[in-house]
Amino acid sequence: MRIAPLIITLLLANATTAQTPPGPARTLTATFIGNEAWHITDGEYTLLTDFPYQSGYSRYMTWEWSGVPKIADSAKLLVVTTHQHRDHFAAELFSRLNPAGVVGPAPVRAAAPTRGIEPTGDARFGPIRVQAISTPHADLEHYSYVIEWHGLRFYLPGDTEGASSLIAAKNLDVAFVTPWMLRAVARAGAKIDARRVIVVHHEAGESVAPYQASTVPRQGEVIVLRRGPVEAVGLADTSIADQLQAALARWAEVPGHHGVSASVILRDGTQWSGVAGQSRPEEPLRPEHLIAIASITKTMTAAVILQLADESRLSLDDPVAKWLGPRPNVDPEITLRQLMNHTSGLDNYTTSAAFNAAIGADPSRVFKAADLLTFIGPPRFRPGARTEYTNTAFILLGLVAEKVTGKSMLTLYHERLFLPLQLREVLLPGFETPPAPVAHALTRGARIVNPLDQMSLASAGNYAFGLLASARDVARWGHALFTAGVISARAQTEMRTLVSAAGNIPGETGVGLGHSRLRLPRANPDRSQRGQLVRQQSSAPRPRGGHHRGGRHESGPGRRPLLPGAQPARDCGPTLTKGQTPVQRLSYWRA
Repeated sequence: MRIAPLIITLLLANATTAQTPPGPARTLTATFIGNEAWHITDGEYTLLTDFPYQSGYSRYMTWEWSGVPKIADSAKLLVVTTHQHRDHFAAELFSRLNPAGVVGPAPVRAAAPTRGIEPTGDARFGPIRVQAISTPHADLEHYSYVIEWHGLRFYLPGDTEGASSLIAAKNLDVAFVTPWMLRAVARAGAKIDARRVIVVHHEAGESVAPYQASTVPRQGEVIVLRRGPVEAVGLADTSIADQLQAALARWAEVPGHHGVSASVILRDGTQWSGVAGQSRPEEPLRPEHLIAIASITKTMTAAVILQLADESRLSLDDPVAKWLGPRPNVDPEITLRQLMNHTSGLDNYTTSAAFNAAIGADPSRVFKAADLLTFIGPPRFRPGARTEYTNTAFILLGLVAEKVTGKSMLTLYHERLFLPLQLREVLLPGFETPPAPVAHALTRGARIVNPLDQMSLASAGNYAFGLLASARDVARWGHALFTAGVISARAQTEMRTLVSAAGNIPGETGVGLGHSRLRLPRANPDRSQRGQLVRQQSSAPRPRGGHHRGGRHESGPGRRPLLPGAQPARDCGPTLTKGQTPVQRLSYWRA
């Protein structure tokens, strides 16, 4: 496979050791090749870990030379290998590298075309110090390692079945761990003394149970390491990343604020993501945390309908009754277009007292789409007469898509959107297992809760406002929706065509298919929609100067840039997820 050029930047907390003084700050850039193979460089020296290995051996990750970063100077290239199994080491590929030094067990050193370095507690190669730890694995000579480089410490596991060497390692900046090692640490009830835990040697697409806020990298992700007080994910340009992350950190320090997760895609396609604050006490918010994205869900439901229209399987001007038959309190002549642009006149089921009572009556209940339709009242007005925001319309749109295709909306989301766009951090609560940890939220009574503990509330949004996702996947989704051929050019025109807004949403100036445009007053530039029941909130901006808030856009002079001299986004799609708690409000402007 070709490794996608996705960049992640980590600004790690200060780390010093008795053996290695911190010295001047230097940056290390680590590219994940696959399995336990990393390309790590400071711009002068390069370290390769457990590479080259046999691509695809034993069902593990495949790779191509074209996806491996170039070696600046083979005379300053060090290869560190844990053992001789072919998913870690392939001798016949060494000739492509010609490293100046190789640290590893005897069979690896013997196959090296250049100088082998004995694995000891203090092996040196330029500024790199390698501490080898003999660890058990399959009766082989096997080593795990602690690497020290420019004051940073990171742990490399190999395939050892035990976790004692990892638990014993102290003051790590990064611990690279295998899924089975992570499980061993969890069973022992131990803690990894590391500022960042990254899972390696997982099968492509493998679901890894989170422990101690661990993250699972994607092939091609680049981690930029340097000492610093905060962490950001996304840009190799650390000066911009620092400014963006500092904005998040300042926000998180305000009393009453809990946590923030944000993601931005810049003009050149580079993505920055950052977090600050916490999910709950003693659990920092992580970039992969899933957060309620609210009515951004509507853009995904609308995209499925627009795709089906592109395929001539339905028409946007079809009456809803053509697909769903007669329904109580649903005018049969309402068109699919009117459902998407909020001109249907349907009652909004979320305003029903019976609906809110049902949520509290049985917290374990999982609401299905048909259940939610039982809470709608009589129509508010004749279809097409005006606009009024309603969640009911998107429940009906989901049911239409299911009727047309014979598949569930969960399947349609995955097959048509998530899998093609590689969105792996999205969840429809109540209908699938979370692919990543779920961020905690604050109730109105200021209690910190896991949203999935009250499934009746988590499932109440369904196809209208029910999805949870990471900020970085929402960024990728929005960018793809507006730029990457998710729907045809004709459907783009349909989607962007606005009808007049009724004004029942403050600042709303127009409504399209699955989104709307808002203009916020300068006096209150950060006004945004809040959920009724849990204080989590999400927002994604729109291209061409507009900002998308929970299925809506905003534009106008009231937006303040995060960076001095930044300009409003013009040609990229929704790229920011945020919330009141744990994800808080943040303006998005493109630098």
